[in-house]
Amino acid sequence: MAYNPRDLSVVGYANGFTLWHFRSRDPAAELLTRRYFDDGGKLLRAGDFILVNLEGPSVQRGGVLAVESVEGGSVAVAPLAGPFGTRPGACHPDG
Repeated sequence: MAYNPRDLSVVGYANGFTLWHFRSRDPAAELLTRRYFDDGGKLLRAGDFILVNLEGPSVQRGGVLAVESVEGGSVAVAPLAGPFGTRPGACHPDG
C-alpha cells in the first residue's frame, strides 16, 4: 500500500508544533522507508510528532514517529516508540 492523506489528521497544534494521528495497514517498516510521507510534506514540519495506529487483520499496534526534516519535498521521520525499531538513522532518506 502507500501513504493515504485521508489517514493523517491533526490531534492538536500549539506554538508551531503539530501532533498528528495516522492510521495505516502498511507494515511498520514501510512507514520508515524513503519517501513514504513525502505526499504529506506540505503539512508536516520538522519537530512534529505522529501518533500511529497500525491496523492488521487480527491486531492493532501503536507507535510514535518524529518528523526529523522536510526538505526539497522529502520527509524524514524517526521512530520514538512502538513497533518501528530504534536503529539510529534507520528512517532518514539517506540512511
